[in-house]
Amino acid sequence: MYRRRVGKKLKDAAEYYYGGTKTGVSEKLIQELRDKGAPDEVIEQYEARRRKDDFYVYPENETAVRLFSRLSSQWHRAGMTALRTGLNYPAVEVTARALGIELSEDVFLRLQILEQEALRIFNE
Repeated sequence: MYRRRVGKKLKDAAEYYYGGTKTGVSEKLIQELRDKGAPDEVIEQYEARRRKDDFYVYPENETAVRLFSRLSSQWHRAGMTALRTGLNYPAVEVTARALGIELSEDVFLRLQILEQEALRIFNE
């Protein structure tokens, strides 16, 4: 019940961060640019295009979305396939502490909703 009630807006946030926006620039594209050694200026231009579309986050989701947005490099990957399998939870705790975020049960459950939606997007 909890996941169903808060899930839609959190899923939209995951889609915003990892599915791309109307600009057509996704996190996957930006990561590919990084992997191929694109200059920082080019990556910054793509990130700016990606951020062009604003996304409203409800206040009750703000902490989880803020934490989630800082975890883009903290995904477990399956073997040589690089398939993402979930967040590195010890890194979640460290990141939360560094950001001054109390990792309460509520924040963690919201983070898991974001994680599950991101995994769905990655595996499409």
